[in-house]
Amino acid sequence: MTFASIWDDEALRNRIAARVSDYFPDLSKPITIRISKKARRAYSHIYQIEVRSRSHASRQIVVKGSASARREYDELRHLWEEFAVQSSCGVARPLDYFEDGSALVMEAVGGSSLQTLFPRWFWRAADVQSAESACHMAGIWLRLYHSVAATTSFGSLDVAGKLEDFQRTWGDLVGVGFSQRTGEEIFCRLSSSAKAVAAGSFARVRVHGDFSIDNVWFDRDKVVVLDISGVRRSAQELDIAAFLNSLLLVRFGGWIPLRVFRLLRRAFLRGYGYNLQKSSCAIEFFQAIGLVDVLWELWQRRPNRITRGLCQPVLRGLIEILDERNLLKE
Repeated sequence: MTFASIWDDEALRNRIAARVSDYFPDLSKPITIRISKKARRAYSHIYQIEVRSRSHASRQIVVKGSASARREYDELRHLWEEFAVQSSCGVARPLDYFEDGSALVMEAVGGSSLQTLFPRWFWRAADVQSAESACHMAGIWLRLYHSVAATTSFGSLDVAGKLEDFQRTWGDLVGVGFSQRTGEEIFCRLSSSAKAVAAGSFARVRVHGDFSIDNVWFDRDKVVVLDISGVRRSAQELDIAAFLNSLLLVRFGGWIPLRVFRLLRRAFLRGYGYNLQKSSCAIEFFQAIGLVDVLWELWQRRPNRITRGLCQPVLRGLIEILDERNLLKE
């Protein structure tokens, strides 16, 4: 049974009330439980809950009902032990897992996402410096995550399979009005990177899976990352490329000038400690594959001419990445 079919508001408040003393033993009774916000996403239900004590001390809880809640809870428990001792990097504190309905309970993360820290239009020098520092910290967090969840195995990547996925996805895009010629141009450029990636050997780590600027949060001087699944094992470049793609998508929306984009990319990669002079082919490869998948997802959500028009700068930027490697080698 699904989370929504089991948990109405009253049942959820009662369950939290029964266990809140285990979550926060320092809160004095009586304790009130209030659902402050609810949201339904494609694959989950999110409840934000305020817990307030008699002394007016309060805590914030997030309940996330989803099919992957058990896996996320186990991953957070593993990571919490490692990240709790870190002064500048963290994860959300896992509190509970509800078997009935599959729900993860965690302490809410304060602060703001990296994306909301960017100015809407005009970038002052102070804005650039602040964003560079934030991206540098995001790189440090990702490096720590990969080292905590790392394995010692090395291997090649399924390049042929990913190229087939690209062609299949682009075929879907052509079917809704995207240019077949543009897809052929991208595939031709992608093939040169693919050959180098296929010949390489990569450390297989537990990847985040959606390491993007809206999942990177800053609470004062600490960076905390959300939506950690940890179910996949692949090359570290997969998460690196996902973050760079999220920066690119903001840039194509008109928020980040090219000069600033390059500075933020450089700060992130330095924070991670990635040596671009050694090889950037894997990052380019994953960026290209990932961006085309994003286009298809955007189209499925809003299938109209406006979406197709907004995707054109993304395609131009993708070709720019594959044509001009200096963008990733500065």
